[in-house]
Amino acid sequence: MALPSAPPRRRLRVAVVGAGVNGIAAAKAFRGAGHQVVCYEARAQLGGVWAPASHYPGLRLQAPRELYVFPDTGPLPPPEYDEEYPTAAKVYAYLKSYADKYGVTPCIQYNTRLVRAEPLYDRSDGGAATAASTAAAPGVAATVTVSALPTHAADGGKGLDGAAKGTAAAPAAGAAPAADAGVAAAVSSTGPAAAPVGWRLTLRTVPPELQQAEAGQCGGGGGGGGGGAAAAPAGPTLDKGGEGQDAGPREWAEEVDVLIIASGSFDDPKPPAYKGVQDFLAAGGEVLHTAHLRTALRRALAAAQTQKGQQQPRAGASGGAGDNGPCAIAAGASAPGPAVVTARFPAEPERGTEEGTEGGMEAGTDAGTEGGMEGAERDACRRFAQLLAGGRRVVVVGNGKSGDDVAAMLAASGAAASVTHLCRRNKWAVPRAFAGLVSLKWTLGTRAGVSLMRPLHPRPWPLGPLWEAARWPLLRLMEAGMRLQQGLAAAGAVPPHPLDVGLDASLHVEPPGYFAAVHGGRLQRRLGAVGALEAGAVVLGDGSRLEADLLILATGFRRSMPFLPPDLYGKIVRPDGTLDMYHAIYPHEIGGRSLFVLGWNPGLYGCLIADIAARWVLEMAEGRIRVSREQMRAYNERLYAWADAHFSPVAAADIRSGITVAYTWAHVDDMLHDMGASFARLTPWERLRLYCAPVAADLYTKVKATIPSERP
Repeated sequence: MALPSAPPRRRLRVAVVGAGVNGIAAAKAFRGAGHQVVCYEARAQLGGVWAPASHYPGLRLQAPRELYVFPDTGPLPPPEYDEEYPTAAKVYAYLKSYADKYGVTPCIQYNTRLVRAEPLYDRSDGGAATAASTAAAPGVAATVTVSALPTHAADGGKGLDGAAKGTAAAPAAGAAPAADAGVAAAVSSTGPAAAPVGWRLTLRTVPPELQQAEAGQCGGGGGGGGGGAAAAPAGPTLDKGGEGQDAGPREWAEEVDVLIIASGSFDDPKPPAYKGVQDFLAAGGEVLHTAHLRTALRRALAAAQTQKGQQQPRAGASGGAGDNGPCAIAAGASAPGPAVVTARFPAEPERGTEEGTEGGMEAGTDAGTEGGMEGAERDACRRFAQLLAGGRRVVVVGNGKSGDDVAAMLAASGAAASVTHLCRRNKWAVPRAFAGLVSLKWTLGTRAGVSLMRPLHPRPWPLGPLWEAARWPLLRLMEAGMRLQQGLAAAGAVPPHPLDVGLDASLHVEPPGYFAAVHGGRLQRRLGAVGALEAGAVVLGDGSRLEADLLILATGFRRSMPFLPPDLYGKIVRPDGTLDMYHAIYPHEIGGRSLFVLGWNPGLYGCLIADIAARWVLEMAEGRIRVSREQMRAYNERLYAWADAHFSPVAAADIRSGITVAYTWAHVDDMLHDMGASFARLTPWERLRLYCAPVAADLYTKVKATIPSERP
């Protein structure tokens, strides 16, 4: 069933949750189209994982600078990117400058969290809307009748109408319906109403000085919807009249036409619950997730800055009263709760950002390695390693990007008594330069290079068979070069699948010095899994023991949307993790034009994907995407069948969960196709750049200009 024609254009009230890369792109797109936008950011800074309060020293882009820019930045790297692999501080400066330039910064309300989102359903008796929360989480109102998206705010801060919180404005006479009722009828046929036409949001603003008291966990999130910081807020914040900020956290409600969840996938750490953890802790051991490691670093650096000359406590050894430190994981403890985790001490000066994401080629760290680091960064990394691991026997579990980063940092510092990297399976880690000569930006940074991977859409005959015959030997040559260059056989690190078969979310760039540390004996690498913990040791599944005082878990993050009613979340994510979202953006089983998710579709080029996806959301919200729910389902089923047929089980599961690493360019092109964009206006020289130059993100500005303002 096709979506009906778009309703007459009106100004939408848009809430963006998270001011990371995806949130900035979404706010820019909707603000540029004349809509009313507020971006709610839980931290005191924009930038998500790149925010200064979210990182440890040494973190920088793991991919060349050309691969991490928005299209309208232009053909040259931004001035903030004055080196090939910019530090996280420089990436943050770029994002801040970009948000300032395009008017996003004034739209951001910092230190504000989404607590609950209730769908508003259109009624046929005059345009009133109903906020329903069937099977809602405890504490969520079952059913509330509200007027059709009045401009009001009940408490704290500034609302979408610009009024100070604590005031309530009556709905304007003759207010327009929240959304086109026909859209709802076309997209969904179940529930008390066809599809949501808007959302009632419960928001909580926590003044920075109170975030420490409210935070129940340590660590930070990934995308901006969670996380926190204790720096002074900027942008629209609490009205300082009335009760004042010392009254504590405040909650209020907003009603919006469009809710864009851009809080990312890295808010909720996923630490396993090991047997024997209490015995390990009782013997003086410590267990940290890498998300908590960031907090431990910030604590150590803050202590070093404020207590110069004094002996500093071991990171994580003291903190939360009555526990094993704020970063310790007790037996059976769950990961930090709802998408909101806050730091407990002041933000440090800008240096660099959070651990690399498990599924992209952007964020990464050279922490502790000799190559590519400035002296101040290197010193800070060594100081942190000494505080965290000095004289201790360290085991790092997990070999995605963050696991490789931490293991390399600790091994290079020489601070620990021993560093062992425990890997469940071998994974591909791409070198910065193949054979030490060809930068990865000319291979995996180009359309031509990525086309060596398995295509989502079959190429026409005879191009398809010819290209297949050519790509196979080229890939095998690339793999052979990596084995030789990194010494994978000697390190026992040869992956079980070819690169194009095992192309899962863990694909990342090798931290400089990682394999050198393995071959030099400074880093012990073991294959296996943790079976249990005991006093002073990690027991592996095969019964062997690794002596350890510190266990660092690079075990990834779980996705969650605790602010959504469980019945709606179940229409987005299946029990096995498969997404029912078109392009991993639009929850077609919920329907309507009011709910979108950005940041669950990580690929090779974060800024470009964020920009194209944000424009797709704008086109969909304004009613110009002409794809039916049946077509969306069919697209996903074909995508998932392709994944199951051509990739390893892990890589196929990643594709089902929205990861686009294996088909990044098809993902981008399919979104552009939905919008009616065309590459026809590109000159022959621009087409050559499009395929052979690193990303060539600037050309997509010209491509987006071809999107028709009206479509039949």
